[in-house]
Amino acid sequence: MAHKGKQKSRRRRGHRPELLAPAGTWETLWAAVEHGADAVYVGLKRFNARALARNFTLDEIAWMVQELHGRGRRLLVAFNSLLKDGEMGEAFRDLVALAEMGVDGIILQDLGLWHLARRHLPELPLHASTLMTIHNSLGVRQAASMGFRRVVLAREMTLPEIEAAVSAASTSSLEIEVFVHGAMCFTISGRCLLSSFSGGKGSTRGKCVQPCRRRYRWGRREGHFFSMADLCGLEAVPALAEMGVDSLKIEGRLRPAPYTAAVVRAYRMVLDALPEVDGKVMEEARAMLSGAMGRRLSHGFFFSPTGQGVIEPSMPSNTGELVGTIRALAGDEVELRPGRGVGDRGPDLASGDRLRLVSRKGEQCVVECKGLEEREGALWLRLAHLPQWAAPGQALYRFNRANSPLVDPQWKARRGKRRIAGLLKGASRRAKELVATPDGRGNARSKGPPKVVVRARRPEPWMAGAHAVILELSRENLKRIGRLHPSKAQVVWFLPPIVWEDHVEVLRSLVRQALHRGFRRFQVSNLGHLALFQGERRVRLLGSYHLNLMNRWAVQAAISMGITGPELSVELDLEGLASTARSSHGCGLTVFGHIPLFTSRVSHPLFDPRTQAVSPKGERYRWVVRGGLGHLLGEAPISLARHLVRHRIPLDFWVVDLLLAPPRRSRGHRLDLTPKGVERLRGGAANLYSGLK
Repeated sequence: MAHKGKQKSRRRRGHRPELLAPAGTWETLWAAVEHGADAVYVGLKRFNARALARNFTLDEIAWMVQELHGRGRRLLVAFNSLLKDGEMGEAFRDLVALAEMGVDGIILQDLGLWHLARRHLPELPLHASTLMTIHNSLGVRQAASMGFRRVVLAREMTLPEIEAAVSAASTSSLEIEVFVHGAMCFTISGRCLLSSFSGGKGSTRGKCVQPCRRRYRWGRREGHFFSMADLCGLEAVPALAEMGVDSLKIEGRLRPAPYTAAVVRAYRMVLDALPEVDGKVMEEARAMLSGAMGRRLSHGFFFSPTGQGVIEPSMPSNTGELVGTIRALAGDEVELRPGRGVGDRGPDLASGDRLRLVSRKGEQCVVECKGLEEREGALWLRLAHLPQWAAPGQALYRFNRANSPLVDPQWKARRGKRRIAGLLKGASRRAKELVATPDGRGNARSKGPPKVVVRARRPEPWMAGAHAVILELSRENLKRIGRLHPSKAQVVWFLPPIVWEDHVEVLRSLVRQALHRGFRRFQVSNLGHLALFQGERRVRLLGSYHLNLMNRWAVQAAISMGITGPELSVELDLEGLASTARSSHGCGLTVFGHIPLFTSRVSHPLFDPRTQAVSPKGERYRWVVRGGLGHLLGEAPISLARHLVRHRIPLDFWVVDLLLAPPRRSRGHRLDLTPKGVERLRGGAANLYSGLK
């Protein structure tokens, strides 16, 4: 659904981008505003991808809008969590309230929320979250056609790929936003299932427990194999500005105010020096970042598609500046061996500074400094909340100061609230009316048992027993299909979820070849794929689980965009799956398969596909490389069919996914492709019973 009116092209290159900063607390809000941010993004108490931050109430955000607008700044609200059926009423009520307040943009991920907002709140500026995995020109064009005001690109893109995205947006009013600083995920944006499948706390719902930061054993080595350094894009700022990026974004709604202040000041300095940034300015900006107490920094993927120094397995995944290591303990005091560069007099610690204690096994605990003194030539540090497992040799990192000259101590005096009880009452009434039922029923569900569909890398004769075969779209498979002569109505071509810009034209060519040969069915796994079929009426599009359809409104959104056979999210728990399936006809689910928990662009010599990675809890994972991407897979597949039958979950089709199955399963190992046969397949139950928080 596009914006009303004709979109005008505009000159984008060489301008000064907006500097967009995070705020998870009042302190960080003022640190961002007072130190040079053009705009700030915040989150509500619920429905955002940083649920562990303090976040804000609607009352507080209403006051922020007035305050920031009075200062000539903009306020964006991150509403970028995936939503379950039972949450949509409250979520849409909050969205209506935010629209009435006049916020400058809503960052969202959930297609159901997009569907309702575009239909009922057409003037509300919507920004496509980085969790929607928009990573090429196809995705940008599709976002423009959906009426988004701005796209937050995936964090794993190189400068040339970003430039292609900017070019694709230049003929529309769509803005481009790029992350330039802060935490990075090991997996490609929006493609993480590890936190969800290992405890039911989904990263796409803001509850990530960061299993990537843990210390793993891989073969004979131990290390932080999936723990990423922080992104630092200072050197990329001139190029991003020259190519026409609209907004430079800093990650960090969980970071303290001094961190936010230092990072904002550094990027403000570089932006203000444009178009010519000399070495002195860049050096001074780097010095500011060195005092921000963040993780080790890297250039991310800006200058290399495999990432420049993004991981260092031998280093812990801490955040902060190294204070020193413990030499000895005595009650709540520790003798401190200062870290390198600290100086003979020791660190400049003050009472109230917050420190992170890190063991050699990767255990972490937050402690508070209660004083530092020198006694008989040794430095003794008194700590509050010291854990029982504290021992000599462990490291201490400072990640927040009790008092910082970078944060205005008078911020509380200017803080206020705007009471919005009347506004909320009206928003609740309107949301109740609009969210009562979806606006349509989708396709009629077939009577009888679900159809069994196989998704595989290549065709095998025994797959003819399936209702349909979903195959990777490749030149090799197009040739194989020609030799096997299957029914064209039985073949569905699978489009990969990640297609970097240098392969977009290859994919477009393959789609044209398939259409020319009479194939009419394709399965899309990224919103950008829809741009390949604009104006094409001869095709039927299915949607894979990669589209993250978690509620009935998301299913309706997919159908409204031409997807007639959508798969529901594999993250759904039993309650969410039952609610969505029973109210959304024509849907399917991947009921068996080796589902990638990570899909990553990162490459490292230590990543060995021949051995397993083992977590601190004893969970085992294998590493598979396909098409230039690495995939982390669980030791066992998921297998949901028998659970769906037991709980009478109605679905139109089941998918048996063999794309990343071990060779014995994917090559010639026959499966019984009847519903009863699929029920007998063994594997884990994913989130069905553990729940999805």
